[in-house]
Amino acid sequence: MKSLRWLWFPLGMAACVAGCGPSVEGRQLKGAEISTLFADHTVKGHHEIGGYDFRSYYEPNGTFRSHQSNAKAPKTARWWVFEDDVCIEWDADPGPLCRTMVEQDGRYRKVLLLPKRAKTVVSFTAFIPGNPEGL
Repeated sequence: MKSLRWLWFPLGMAACVAGCGPSVEGRQLKGAEISTLFADHTVKGHHEIGGYDFRSYYEPNGTFRSHQSNAKAPKTARWWVFEDDVCIEWDADPGPLCRTMVEQDGRYRKVLLLPKRAKTVVSFTAFIPGNPEGL
């Protein structure tokens, strides 16, 4: 009987982890979709938490440069896709920031999945092929 309890507990937990997380309005993007959306694109948007606008270029090799309305100089970082999240690690701040990408009605958002809710971090306004602004 002891071994049966051990088997049932992890299975029950796995079901809860998959189905008990925060609900996200819209469709969560998969890793390949995220790569296609960002790689070799100039991206514009608004950082909802920081309260600033930005325009950024995501090089296919993983380099990232962002011009933010609240900063004098561009910020540089590394970017990559891990499973179904887009990740950024700023040169000035150690540690990756990985977020879920969501599409709803043709609009894209980067969200942070918290234990009981999803919080929008970034709202994107444009994905422009290439680097026409020379960022």
